[in-house]
Amino acid sequence: MRNIVVIVMFIFSGAIAGCARGGAADKDTRFEVAGERVILKDAPQLASLTIEPVETRQGSFIHLTGRLVWNDDATARVFAPLAGRVREIFVDIGKPVTKGQALALIDSPDFGQAKADARKADSDFAQADRARTRMRDLFDHGAAAKKDVESAEADFNRARAEKERAAARLANVGSVGAETAGAFTLRSPIAGVIVERNLSVGREVRPDELISAMPPLFVVTDPTRLWVQLDVAEKDLSSLHPGQTFAVRTQAYPDETFAGTLNLITDALDPGTRTVKARGAIDNPTRRLKAEMYVAVDLQKSAAPETAISKRAIFLKDGKYYVFVDEGGGRFARQEVQIDGEHDGKINVTGGLAAGRRVVTDGSLLLEQLIESGGK
Repeated sequence: MRNIVVIVMFIFSGAIAGCARGGAADKDTRFEVAGERVILKDAPQLASLTIEPVETRQGSFIHLTGRLVWNDDATARVFAPLAGRVREIFVDIGKPVTKGQALALIDSPDFGQAKADARKADSDFAQADRARTRMRDLFDHGAAAKKDVESAEADFNRARAEKERAAARLANVGSVGAETAGAFTLRSPIAGVIVERNLSVGREVRPDELISAMPPLFVVTDPTRLWVQLDVAEKDLSSLHPGQTFAVRTQAYPDETFAGTLNLITDALDPGTRTVKARGAIDNPTRRLKAEMYVAVDLQKSAAPETAISKRAIFLKDGKYYVFVDEGGGRFARQEVQIDGEHDGKINVTGGLAAGRRVVTDGSLLLEQLIESGGK
């Protein structure tokens, strides 16, 4: 019995010793964790890290998002001035037009009535003019009373006003004398390019479509002149002023920038987004930029130098931003930083990191995992 107990105790003590040796073997002694630092000795993780210096660039930028839209100073949205039905369409999207060029022919009883009113007004005016002249002659020869002359003069003035009203109505339609009595030609008010068409043959059109928020029948614009609509955070408002230049970047042309000029800053915050609306103008001679594109806008805030690092170097933890700073000799310290926007793949650092330091750009999350494990 004593022999059995001795054997069991020997086996148990050997197992404990083995566990102790196994635990020591499991602990990786090729790195250490000391608070916010990771010390890599000959660990294979060291070869997987990429380290880059902190850059210093001239000038700080505000980074905004925007949307390209047609320049309203070079754009006309064409609606029908009278009710009718589309008989014929003369232009399509992408076609250049000149000022006054025919866009569509529209059958319109209202236009026929307007033409008849104009002809009647011309006839009434001519008759009133003759009556006024005749009455003046009679008055000069003593054959008519002064009140008759005054009455003829009033009739003449009313006829002239009606003639001018009827002529103005036809001028508002934009028609010339070549149209038939029951149809008018819808014409372009400016020279440009047809960029939108919202009608087809046979469609009914009404003059109240503008009031009812219906899309225009045609949109004519100069696509070489665009606007960019911007949303500006309240904190950046003091850095903006009309006349500033900015650079526009798009996903369509990631390696190119397009120059623009800020020309308007509105006077109120949007209550929903708490941003200020601003607008800039962009020349687009090659017409590669398209309306409704979403763009990134870099607007220079100051000429003072700024510190920047690769965006791959930064990671988020508990709502704060961190990087790992290379202290030399395999020592890497976790450092909190304050950032402000991105430009050309670089993050602007406003605090927590001095120029000239070196940071880990690839492998930050690996070092973070080592700190979280406590070196075990």
